[in-house]
Amino acid sequence: RIVIAIPEGPDHDLWTEANDAPRLLQACNDVDFEVEVKWDSQVVDNFTSQGIVVQETMDKLLRFDILRRPNSEFLFQAAIGDFPSQVLFQTDLEGNAQYLRVKRDGDDWCVTYSTDGVVWSGCTTVTYELVANQIGVHATSVSFSGPAPLFESRVDYFFDVTNRIDPEDGLVD
Repeated sequence: RIVIAIPEGPDHDLWTEANDAPRLLQACNDVDFEVEVKWDSQVVDNFTSQGIVVQETMDKLLRFDILRRPNSEFLFQAAIGDFPSQVLFQTDLEGNAQYLRVKRDGDDWCVTYSTDGVVWSGCTTVTYELVANQIGVHATSVSFSGPAPLFESRVDYFFDVTNRIDPEDGLVD
């Protein structure tokens, strides 16, 4: 289990000019893959998010988030780099998503989400060229007036879908 704790106060964002969101990354090969994350936390405060990040460099990356905005959760995908950051896709989510999958096929990135880890909602594919050097999880907390909210992203697991650990919590006597 991993906890990414963001204190109340300054923004912790992942955007051009504000690349200061906490994240936990590991090296990866620049190949096709599919990863899945499960959280034990939900985004409940406005402008908090938890997601998957794939980095070419610290300043060029893709982020795939479950993002809370006023009155709803969004599936949010953006490209961050040495150009104006750009939203690649965003859509309302139904339910409280606690699972996210990202599948890479060349320059195509497919994102799905789930509330239970069994039923996955449709694949949203975006095309973006990126040399994947690192992959992992991140969390953000931003405010447009006053201090950014306190947020704890609690990661239960992060898997390469083709190399799952089963059972993921180990065997119980």
